[in-house]
Amino acid sequence: MTKQRGEVLIIEDDEEFGNGVVHALTEAGYKASWETDGAHGFAKMLKHPPDLILLDIMLPGMDGFGILEEKSKNKKVADIPVVVISDSMQDVEVNRAIELGAKEYMPKAGITPSDIVAKVATYLAEVNDTPVSDTKGLTGKHILLVEDEPFLRDLLTIKLTKLGCKLSYATDGDEAIAAIKAEKPDIVLLDLLLPSVSGFEVLDHIRKNSDTANIPVVVLSNLGEKKDVEKCQQLGATDFLIKAHHSIDEIIEKIQGYLA
Repeated sequence: MTKQRGEVLIIEDDEEFGNGVVHALTEAGYKASWETDGAHGFAKMLKHPPDLILLDIMLPGMDGFGILEEKSKNKKVADIPVVVISDSMQDVEVNRAIELGAKEYMPKAGITPSDIVAKVATYLAEVNDTPVSDTKGLTGKHILLVEDEPFLRDLLTIKLTKLGCKLSYATDGDEAIAAIKAEKPDIVLLDLLLPSVSGFEVLDHIRKNSDTANIPVVVLSNLGEKKDVEKCQQLGATDFLIKAHHSIDEIIEKIQGYLA
């Protein structure tokens, strides 16, 4: 785990969701604390002001709207950014949360741990404030990023561009195969769940083509079951990284190792 990048308070009464968020953020190098009761969460916010708050709306003790209202009245915590993550997406609730000072209102349905880690990194400016320890081996290197998740793609782009890399992109499998054939990048970062052609098929195509067979391919995916990892290994993946388990810096350190 890398050094801590900031402190996040999660106020969420769904135990499975809360545990998952805490685990993902901790693995990514953040200090994460969690409260299931709104009143307790607000008290903790006042006692130990975090750098960012992830807030549910429907809570026991004090609901999310009440927390936003009281927070706005207290100079000690008024400026702390809040991202609401809720099952309810009614326009009236979204608008009310934004009016009360929430920076963003995200649907809980379908959100992944890596989505949350990327969102936290965006608000805490990880890409601007946390230096990579060693840039050797990256300047001038051409990296193809095959990724349809915009948050992670943007974070990697900002950091890798600052380190002097050349970036190109593909958001589906067909684009990836065409880009690899035309550009022959120095390394490919490959998601598995892609529109059209899957990442497994893209990896298989890379390894079966003599012109691209030796290009390092780092799989970067939310899939983490043993069968998925083994399948990628059999197809010739250079490495397999689970998004939620690695910070941006850790991913870049892996890239450095394979390009050094």
